[in-house]
Amino acid sequence: MSLMSPTENRLVMVRYMDHVLFRNLDPRNIGGMIRICVGWLCYEDDDYILIIFDRPVKDHGKMRLDYTCSGLLLLKKTILDIWDINAICSRVQNI
Repeated sequence: MSLMSPTENRLVMVRYMDHVLFRNLDPRNIGGMIRICVGWLCYEDDDYILIIFDRPVKDHGKMRLDYTCSGLLLLKKTILDIWDINAICSRVQNI
């Protein structure tokens, strides 16, 4: 997997169906949970997308020692909607 560079990342909001862990409940009463994630789209293929919602930044010209990121890998078949936040902001500014 080759990740996009941070400058290529689009800021997106994704609405998706999440898996549900249940315990001591009647399984006939369980349904999927709709959730929303906001972050940078840093990878996409035919099966899934990778959203980063927490990443290191340069501090006074030096990269921090912590290079790790936090995010979600979302299967495309669970995604209900994706909104490009930068595109939405651009449209609002042009009104």
